[in-house]
Amino acid sequence: AAGSVSRVFEVLEKPSTSGARAVGLAGSGAALMALTTASAAVCVAGVGGLVVLSQSRRLKSWVFAKLWLLRGEQRCHQALASAKTALFRQQPLRGRVLDVGTGAGLQLDNLVRSPDLDHLVCVEPNPFFTHKLKDSVSRAHILRKELGLSPVCIEIFPGTVEEYLEAGAGGAAASFDNVTCLLVLCSIPDPQAVLGLLYERCLRPGGHLYFLEHVAAPKGTFQRILQVAVQPVWDLVGDGCHLCRETGHTIQCCGAWGKCDIRPVVPDHFLPVPFLVGWAQKPGS
Repeated sequence: AAGSVSRVFEVLEKPSTSGARAVGLAGSGAALMALTTASAAVCVAGVGGLVVLSQSRRLKSWVFAKLWLLRGEQRCHQALASAKTALFRQQPLRGRVLDVGTGAGLQLDNLVRSPDLDHLVCVEPNPFFTHKLKDSVSRAHILRKELGLSPVCIEIFPGTVEEYLEAGAGGAAASFDNVTCLLVLCSIPDPQAVLGLLYERCLRPGGHLYFLEHVAAPKGTFQRILQVAVQPVWDLVGDGCHLCRETGHTIQCCGAWGKCDIRPVVPDHFLPVPFLVGWAQKPGS
């Protein structure tokens, strides 16, 4: 393609004379052919790139991490700040906490403010968030100190919830006092199965699941139609994120909750999708 484009300019830069009209016409034809060839090569490369992106999970994870860190994380954090603050004020974290899909760790600012937090496990499968997540953990320790709170153990597990449990890293079964899912259930391949694992194998009796998630708009609304229309494109860069999940229903059905509080979120500034927030408590003490 580069050679063809160079040929275009070589032909166009040749001086035109009446005695070389035939050569000029031939050159113009060659220029048009070269330009067409170059354009086709660019189109093929673009389509090839989309094909590669659609097939490579690691590349999708890299693209999503770049986009999320560029704009998405900070925007969502600011828009949902009041919802997160109210959630953890209503039911403060305590003891051992498992945070699912910590991402780059901006949410740690909310999680580590609880005085009764002892141990925080951050499970994050996207390797392109690791560096930023480690920085966030360091800032979280500093914040605890500035707030006059006791030190807390924060560990990072680079994998999924299933891999965490298979590795036996969680210690005793059902040993977490709280599990937090903040903007993560949209991208888990089988949220019903993972929520079932969190209920059965992670939460102790009496423990709480906290969640803040974007969800599907009501059926028949313009917003829902737009979500469905955008999903095929979002599949290329969203790292498994689904825009039309009925997450509230999924949470209610994944376990025999003793108490469950699910509410819609009014963001602090505009976000293009609806959100819900809440908590659910496992029976027992």
